[in-house]
Amino acid sequence: MKLTPADLPPEARVAEMTFPTKIFFGPGALRRLSAAVGALGSGRALVVTDPGVAKAGLAARVAEELGRAGVGCETWAEASLHEKALSKGAERFRAGGFGRVVGVGGGAALDAAKWVAALAASPGPLERFKAADGIDLSSAPPVVAVPTAPGAGTEVNGTAVASLESGRRLRVSNAHLLPRLAVCDADLCLGLTAEQLAVAGLEAFASCVEAYLSGGFHPLADALAIDGVGRVARSLPVSVLRPRDVSALSDLLVASLEAGMAAEKGLGACRALAHALASRSKAPHGLFAGVVLTSVLELNRGATTARLARVAVALGDNSLSRQEVLAGNAIERIRRLVAALPVPKRLGELEVAEDDLGPVADEALAEGWQQPSPRKCSKADLLGALRDSF
Repeated sequence: MKLTPADLPPEARVAEMTFPTKIFFGPGALRRLSAAVGALGSGRALVVTDPGVAKAGLAARVAEELGRAGVGCETWAEASLHEKALSKGAERFRAGGFGRVVGVGGGAALDAAKWVAALAASPGPLERFKAADGIDLSSAPPVVAVPTAPGAGTEVNGTAVASLESGRRLRVSNAHLLPRLAVCDADLCLGLTAEQLAVAGLEAFASCVEAYLSGGFHPLADALAIDGVGRVARSLPVSVLRPRDVSALSDLLVASLEAGMAAEKGLGACRALAHALASRSKAPHGLFAGVVLTSVLELNRGATTARLARVAVALGDNSLSRQEVLAGNAIERIRRLVAALPVPKRLGELEVAEDDLGPVADEALAEGWQQPSPRKCSKADLLGALRDSF
């Protein structure tokens, strides 16, 4: 078989690949937390979660498991990605003399836990993290991640986002923020509605698709990403119809892990646009990713034909058609998948004003996520994708 440029880097270079997080996976996995947490740092634990997760009793279940291990803990249930809230959480951590952070919730709560750890090690305005390489986070307390929903897999990477006082989004990636342990238990997802699962599944799906199509070289990430594409395609429709189907939920949690690991390769314009849009709306960025995904795929289609053809096969296309046909089939299958979900389909339905599209494109161009895109996108390119999705 002749190797194509998609199989190897276009030039000789060294690629870095890392998948180090320990994972407890499966229904009932939370019960393993008490046996493992003793090896993850020392001192009391601050459980970082949001009001909804706390109200559902999920943070209390985690606290109970910590208690079984003899680890004292307190729960801070005000987690959000806004700078003021994150600073408040870090102050709580320092004032309480805690030694470790346990994030419980969706992606925002888990990212908040990482920020609490980062600010515990290096207090001050978040703006400083724009030059993250110059900030020493080696003293950051260990983070444990307990996701209560599928998503982009932040439980297995060292990336976290936040909303600055200016309203802009900030992203930091640092190996010291990588959770030491991820506990992925589908039983913790049983309270999610069909709509919440649709958004969560879309976030995992968009991340897997975009990681697979991105311009980086990481065959391990590619294998994870393309597997995640198939898992979401088969299990998200089932979860939306039967939100308490543990097998389907578990499949989505696997896809989320794969999305988080595959993001090590790099993402692209879809993630960059989603973050820029989310900074102007209360809607989750995963929903925006689902809305703009097919428009971005069309934008990059000429540069990703061979890989889009493989995506079509992962989505169940057995037509054995030419690559160009399969690439179009992949986009159409994704369009149908999104259309069948109980979520808004257009940006105009998500409190996005048409006048905001230009600033959104500008912000997306400045995002680090856009750099590994399979083709260099101009502002006009991104504006076209946004208008196509409006």
